[in-house]
Amino acid sequence: MTSLKVLSVVGTTLVAALTASCTLPVEEQEPIGQATEAFHYPTTWTKGEDEVDLGSTTNRYCFLGEVNGDFDGGAEFVEVVKSDGRWKLRGGSGTSHTIGAGAYCRNRAKTVTGEATWTKGSPTLNLNTALNVDSGDSCFLTRVKGAFNGGGERVRVQLNGSTWELGGASGASGTLSASVRCVRDEPMRTVQDDDWHQNDSLDYGVMVSEVWSEPTYGCFLMGMQGQFQGGGESVGTWWDALDHHLVAIGGSSGQFGVAAWGGCTQN
Repeated sequence: MTSLKVLSVVGTTLVAALTASCTLPVEEQEPIGQATEAFHYPTTWTKGEDEVDLGSTTNRYCFLGEVNGDFDGGAEFVEVVKSDGRWKLRGGSGTSHTIGAGAYCRNRAKTVTGEATWTKGSPTLNLNTALNVDSGDSCFLTRVKGAFNGGGERVRVQLNGSTWELGGASGASGTLSASVRCVRDEPMRTVQDDDWHQNDSLDYGVMVSEVWSEPTYGCFLMGMQGQFQGGGESVGTWWDALDHHLVAIGGSSGQFGVAAWGGCTQN
């Protein structure tokens, strides 16, 4: 079952929570302005498919918006990369297990940093030093790799006071790593609820004033946790495509300990 949670509320108070179940899609995101379902999903890639072209890297940035599947072999990975002046979404697996990912992009004339990576066994990475960023910038996941097979596995980028940090934890065998990029001079939206944990009820209500053709906010994954071992695990951020006012973070799991963190940039 999929459940969702509020990322933030802008200029209003949410007075009602919605509860529903849905199956995560495998199709690509519909063109802007053409969505007909309750949620507008990211552009997706699934194991076995060619890498997905997300557009030019000029005046545009892209990050992971969804991760799903069976990450228990250690070699599984999904990533958003720069390649020949284009943003690409792709992944791989050394097992027969199915994995997938989704990505969102924003057309913004901002500078995107290089990539920084944390690996299991390493200390928490100070991104202010590694990427020369500060609290006026925003950082999100571009790559997740390894074995999420024990329930306690976690990777997360977060703003700790005025310091951006990338780190994680693992109590199981196997490798684990995560990579991020940051967007300079693109402040984080201060969020009310930036996390979702397994068994949270569906609860979403990010209020924004723009329609899909000119979105004010971009919301991306900042962390994931838990046992991605059954094939039905998924975490991500999704937009309400019907009234253009709601953004949610959520997921689904038949295992245990699954959680996600997300955040938004603002104009």
